Amino acid sequence: MKRVNRGYERARDDLGWSEQSIDLASFAGHRASITFRFDGESDGAALVANPAVFVSSERRRYNVIYVVFDGVANRLWSFYNDDSGLTPFMKEAAENDFIVFDNMFTLGDKTRISTTGLFCSVLPLLTRHGINRNFIPENEIEIFYDRVRGGAFQPVPDLFRRNGFVTEQFGNSGFTVQLLSTGIDYGFARSFEFSYNPYDSYGISHRFFEFLRQNGRREFFTYLHYNTPHKPFYAPAHYYLKGVIGSPMESLWRPDFMGCLSYTDDVFRNLYEAFKTHGLLDNSIIVIATDHGSGFDLSKFDAGFQYADFTRMTFMLHLPPDLKKRLGVTRKRVGAYVSQINIAPTLAELAGIAPSAAFRGRSFVPLLTEKTGRKFFDREIWSFGRKTYSIIRPDLMKYI
Repeated sequence: MKRVNRGYERARDDLGWSEQSIDLASFAGHRASITFRFDGESDGAALVANPAVFVSSERRRYNVIYVVFDGVANRLWSFYNDDSGLTPFMKEAAENDFIVFDNMFTLGDKTRISTTGLFCSVLPLLTRHGINRNFIPENEIEIFYDRVRGGAFQPVPDLFRRNGFVTEQFGNSGFTVQLLSTGIDYGFARSFEFSYNPYDSYGISHRFFEFLRQNGRREFFTYLHYNTPHKPFYAPAHYYLKGVIGSPMESLWRPDFMGCLSYTDDVFRNLYEAFKTHGLLDNSIIVIATDHGSGFDLSKFDAGFQYADFTRMTFMLHLPPDLKKRLGVTRKRVGAYVSQINIAPTLAELAGIAPSAAFRGRSFVPLLTEKTGRKFFDREIWSFGRKTYSIIRPDLMKYI
């Protein structure tokens, strides 16, 4: 890991960082000061990074928790396909606590393409990264940052951070911070991107649970990216047998994938129990999604990544009960065709902050309250790949 990861030294725990906090309420009416000093005879420099002052408020805004399981076709999940027995717990949770979108389409059939579109709410080719290569030249990364500083883009984590939310990212994908040349700094205040085993789902969950213990009383935006169902398909051994037993018949040709999907159900179960333990179902907007789809049956193996199994993405949304009541939301499923470009402005509206003027998408909150629902929400739906792209028109014709 150390040999191939140029961000390794920045990602470790033992670099001398110290997190300190004080309760300012105890200094009411008095001046408070913080003094830093080196112990012993150590020479060097000290950096004070990301200081933040949190104030109590009678009206708390909603947290946002965005969870991604990398690259899964919708037809593999039990809450999309009754023939799949791979994720029964997720199916139960979807029926009880989530609104399921049947036709949410990703902006990219590869993770980097999807991620930049999700965070910036623009067509991915405009950000100049993620389309044609895995490793992005430094000058192109700087072009992106210059455009962010100039107001052409505003990543949604940066928007939430500037509005007083704690923003942290947990994952092992290398796509959401600049620890690798595949990564871009989207404005998270802090990131746990790498572990010794880059496909260690337990490590991601452990970091997130630790975050909840420290920040559960604050307003926060978090992004979790699990590579559990992604190659090299690591999971505890007994899940591979469960995967074969629960797999839809058309997907038995991928026992490694099915094992990881079965494991993902338990990964989600642990997350869901944490949501309940910390009272997050009552004060948080929770998204369970994929970044893009994957192959489903052998007949279309490697047939092209712009087919619907690759471009239709998983998306289910939990809203706190009081928010659902205020909006008048009663729907359990949304069938309208929707683009991923609309997710960032929707999350901002639901959380109670003004969407960025740089967002090119528009909030789909109206879809949550319509009794009939519209067949098509966008003027058109684009999806990009490294060598191909597609467009779905309102007549539901698709052009690749």
